[in-house]
Amino acid sequence: MDLFHNNFRIIWNDTYNACVKNKRPNGQSIPAFLNLALSFCRQLTLHHTIEERHFFPELASRMPEFREELSLVGQHRMIHLGLEKFEDYVNTCRTGETELRLGHMKMLMGSFAHILWTHLDDEVKALGRII
Repeated sequence: MDLFHNNFRIIWNDTYNACVKNKRPNGQSIPAFLNLALSFCRQLTLHHTIEERHFFPELASRMPEFREELSLVGQHRMIHLGLEKFEDYVNTCRTGETELRLGHMKMLMGSFAHILWTHLDDEVKALGRII
């Protein structure tokens, strides 16, 4: 699981650091930067969907962390509240409806950063207890 999570961490850090520096990475076009951000959103959504449909129900029978009403699924919901706003913004920038403002992107990412990073660690720890 850490392999998947590390991929999310790398893409997040690349995107967020560009926002902090108020500068895209050298040589990266605006469309490429927005595609990277959109890729993050779509990959994370797919990852969570697969977990919730295929893995969490099985794990929930043995471990409370994976039950609907408890932490890891709840963390998914909290992450996606911010992630959906972030994805909407990226899409409006991609279509030209909105001008890309890295400061605004940073604020949107910051709105779910803590819960995302907590979740990435919590899930790996929980899975480590059964492997």
